[in-house]
Amino acid sequence: MVNPMPERVALFVDSANMHHACKRVGYYIDWRKARDHFSQDRVFTGAFFYYAVPPNVEPERQRFLDFLSYNGYIVRTKQLRTVPDGQGGEQFQRADVGVDIALDMLSTADHWDTAFLFSGEGDFNRLVEALRARGKRVHVVTSQGMLARELAYAADKPVFWLEDLERFIGRTDRRPEKQDLMEHETRVEE
Repeated sequence: MVNPMPERVALFVDSANMHHACKRVGYYIDWRKARDHFSQDRVFTGAFFYYAVPPNVEPERQRFLDFLSYNGYIVRTKQLRTVPDGQGGEQFQRADVGVDIALDMLSTADHWDTAFLFSGEGDFNRLVEALRARGKRVHVVTSQGMLARELAYAADKPVFWLEDLERFIGRTDRRPEKQDLMEHETRVEE
């Protein structure tokens, strides 16, 4: 009997989206645990972490990015830029990483069978549809209430809810502050 090829898996993390999802669920993700959990009984082929950085990166943030790199993540950073709201009022910061995620998912698709997309952004629906048309499975990992309907329709099932994953991937050393839990409503666009 021929042994089937083990499933190959990759992770793609929209850090800004996950930051807000973590505030919503009340715990931060331990990215080493997440890598191990989602690649359990599979062949881990890579993980990409997309991170918006301010002009001057604080030492704590740099240590976090170094930790990710040391633990198997390819870290993609993009500078935050200030954008006016278009109505002469409030300005906000953003760093669009959607194109970077799409390019990496498409260009690495020959190296994985299943991807876990850590984001609930609806802009990824066409990307997911294109990858599924190529025979790939794409599962979404997000918080309830943060999954865009378009992405829910396009993604493979099940959707992995952060609310159900804390014991597997949650950090035990740090939690969002109470003010952070309320802040997710006044979100900074990244």
